[in-house]
Amino acid sequence: MLLTTRSVLIASIVLPPAGFVLLWLRSGLRTWDKILCSTIITIWGIAYLMLFFGLRFELDGSGMWPIPAFGTPERHYSKLERSRTEQGAEPVVEAAAPAPAPAAETTPAEPKPESAYWTDFRGPNRDGRYDQAPIRTDWPQKGLPLLWRQPVGGGYASFVIAGGRAFTIEQRRRQEAVTAYDMSTGRELWRNAWDANFQESMGGDGPRTTPTWHEGRVYALGAIGELRCLDAATGKRIWSRNILTDHHAENLTWVMSASPLFVYD
Repeated sequence: MLLTTRSVLIASIVLPPAGFVLLWLRSGLRTWDKILCSTIITIWGIAYLMLFFGLRFELDGSGMWPIPAFGTPERHYSKLERSRTEQGAEPVVEAAAPAPAPAAETTPAEPKPESAYWTDFRGPNRDGRYDQAPIRTDWPQKGLPLLWRQPVGGGYASFVIAGGRAFTIEQRRRQEAVTAYDMSTGRELWRNAWDANFQESMGGDGPRTTPTWHEGRVYALGAIGELRCLDAATGKRIWSRNILTDHHAENLTWVMSASPLFVYD
């Protein structure tokens, strides 16, 4: 009996699932005792996964439901940096911008070349509607083939597309970074970064706003007020202001989350 108890205890410490199985296979224990021991094993099992496998719990947008995930931000950023180092050793072969598509029935408020159509948050009219070209509906049963995969930083920004490039803003360790990716290869073409690190337990870390592309420039707003105008071809800063500092204003609870908007008279 002592040996059996010891075996269950050792198995529970070394490999909690095995200890759980052995516990319920063992005879001579009351059901309530097994339930109590199972609770202890479960708690240790969660701690075990957190200590040795990087399990963590992230809250969803409501702040109520924990979402289990493996790995740590440090591990993710290390993977991202290795990826960029490996890409940096390869020659840059950027694909040409896509050919003009047929004119759409719905004309955007501001006429743009067809290679620069999705240049605002949720599209040219900010309504989530795509009218540039027909959308493919005959998807294979297993989905479309994967062309490339790229690790990126944290945050909630989506992408704007212009000239065969995808632009977004990400959290890179303790910096925010506006980045440009080649649409055909996924390769990072440039990034422009500054010190900023917004962290929030309910919604997650990183900037919230989608950049805006306009006439060869990218406009991006960071979580703590940094507004930058960048050259879309090189990522070089043209000008920058902090809209909170300039107006002696405090940040909002959910920080700066509005994408830059151009308004014409």
